[in-house]
Amino acid sequence: MKSAGIWYLYPKPPANNIAWEIYAYRFCERVELDHSMLWEQYIVPLILDGWVSISTTRRQALKNKLANLPYALPRGRVVEQSNAFTVYWGDDLHPTFGITQRDIEACFGLHGSARWKTDDHEHCQKEDRDTLGAVLGIVPFWEAL
Repeated sequence: MKSAGIWYLYPKPPANNIAWEIYAYRFCERVELDHSMLWEQYIVPLILDGWVSISTTRRQALKNKLANLPYALPRGRVVEQSNAFTVYWGDDLHPTFGITQRDIEACFGLHGSARWKTDDHEHCQKEDRDTLGAVLGIVPFWEAL
């Protein structure tokens, strides 16, 4: 089923061989959220689960550092207007991610039928990206403004 929604790409460890995954939040299945809410409620916990095997106190400290970085990773939104779908994104899919536009479309049931449009609001921001890299101990290589 086709759906509007929002998505992020996020890294999975180990740091020397990061695997990237798509987290697709489909509005046809859940209440609508914005990127900031999705980041805090879903993406930060995914990152912590993958990267952090430490005490609860240390985990909370890292959660606090990541909480306000919703522009750290590649992201986008899928909008439906008049039965047509547009994916707004930051034009920041790096080949190293191993993820294509078609992979993202498939998460929303679009299978090549969406129009892709660059949107400044969806670009990664350098400060968020670099802070995330420092917290995870990785060198960010993806585009950011």
